[in-house]
Amino acid sequence: MPLVVSVPAEFVAFMQYVVEVLDGDEEDDRCRAESADGLQCALGYGGRSEGGLTFVFFPAGRAERWVVTLGAAEVRAIAAGEGAAMVVESEPWAERRGPPAARLGPPARAPSPAESLVDELVRRGLVVLVPQARREVVARFVGRVVAEVLEHPTLSDPERAAAVVEALVALAGIDDVFGEDAEILALARRHLGA
Repeated sequence: MPLVVSVPAEFVAFMQYVVEVLDGDEEDDRCRAESADGLQCALGYGGRSEGGLTFVFFPAGRAERWVVTLGAAEVRAIAAGEGAAMVVESEPWAERRGPPAARLGPPARAPSPAESLVDELVRRGLVVLVPQARREVVARFVGRVVAEVLEHPTLSDPERAAAVVEALVALAGIDDVFGEDAEILALARRHLGA
């Protein structure tokens, strides 16, 4: 249902990040805008669409999600603090019944093996995600890329370890990789079962 809403501060900060990505010199960063969920913040994600840039945003404290399509000029205006209101498509994403704590976020689900791997790599300080990265999106790429390396029939373990670390370093959502290659390979094997 279309709804006119005040632009929350979190959405302004997200649009400031989007402008940085769009104006940045890094090709890898700008490529994120081409993916439907390549631009990410703690409360939402988005990317290019037919009508401009489309974002899905989960406003804090509300049991709904907003879908909003903005042109480049609108994104820049919001990022500059010039947009006080915007039109969104409001969709419920959780039942409004139950205790308030149950309505604070999307329904919980068990993490995938790749998400568990990313969680453990971050928890151990072996990988640092970029501030706006969504763990689920990074995990999707980590799972696919690392699984291919683990299943490669001609690589030795040291070559696999180096390839896993090289793949992690190359992913857009990962800021840096630390630690020993062999330790990262062992964790990848444990979580991805290869």
